[in-house]
Parts: sequence; C-alpha cells; structure tokens
Amino acid sequence: MENNLRDSREWEQFEKFMKRKEGKKADREMRSDEIKRKWGPIQTSLASELSTSITGYNWSTEERLLYGRQQKVDILGVSKSRDCRVGIELERDRATCVRNVIKVWMAMRQIQGAFFLIHIFSPVFANEKLIWREEAEFVGKKASTATKWKANLQAHPA
Repeated sequence: MENNLRDSREWEQFEKFMKRKEGKKADREMRSDEIKRKWGPIQTSLASELSTSITGYNWSTEERLLYGRQQKVDILGVSKSRDCRVGIELERDRATCVRNVIKVWMAMRQIQGAFFLIHIFSPVFANEKLIWREEAEFVGKKASTATKWKANLQAHPA
C-alpha cells in the first residue's frame, strides 16, 4: 500500500507541502536572526532603562496581566500608587500580534485604574503589503474608536 501511496498524486502533493513548509521555516529563522541582530536583547534592555528613567513605576518583564491567566505582557510598569499600568508589547515577527491588543482589551474589564498599551513592531512590519501590518493597523484604529484608547500609528526607521 505504501508503494501505491508513493506513486500517487497525493504523495506528490504531500512532498510539495513539506518542501513549502521547510522553506517557510527557513524564512522565519532568517527573519528571527535578523531581528535578534538588529534589536538585541531589547526586552531586558528596555525594562532596565525604564526602571532607571521612570522611577515612579515598578517595571518587570513577562508579567501576567491578570492573576490566574496565562497571558503575559512583555514589559509591565505599575505605578507605585498602583493606579496606573503601562503594558509594552514587542512584536518581532509574530503573525498573531493582534492577540496582544485583544488580551489587553479583555483584561481592562478587571483592571483598576488607567492602562496604557504601547505596541512596538519590528522592521518586519514595515512591509506595507504584509497582512500582519494591515491587521495590526485595523485593530489599533478600531480599538481607538470603540474605547478611550488613542491609536498613535507612527513608523520609525529601523
């Protein structure tokens, strides 16, 4: 039966699928290496700089937004009076970046005080033809009209 499968059209389609999958994996790895090279250890560096520069907040990395939930923000700043939080999400090359906005939006029902989300995108998102960028801009604009959020979409050179 295996020989029949190998001779079939299905086997050819499967082989083509696996080659495309391997190519996409190689592309992701190449993008990831480039981002690491350009950004370096941005998460820890930024949290450290914020701790030094903005001392009215306690800054931490990979912090849970809500107790009992798995979702974390890359960097979280909590004001010392605990009435304001700043969440920073760093998007390297993840296709599902809009989840971060949704995560915060859902958590806002339970968070006391003000919450500011800063979403920083890697140079990968500079490609205007990329659907990820289009989705991120769409969600940012919708969030700003449906809530008190203000979307400030700015492109900065890499």
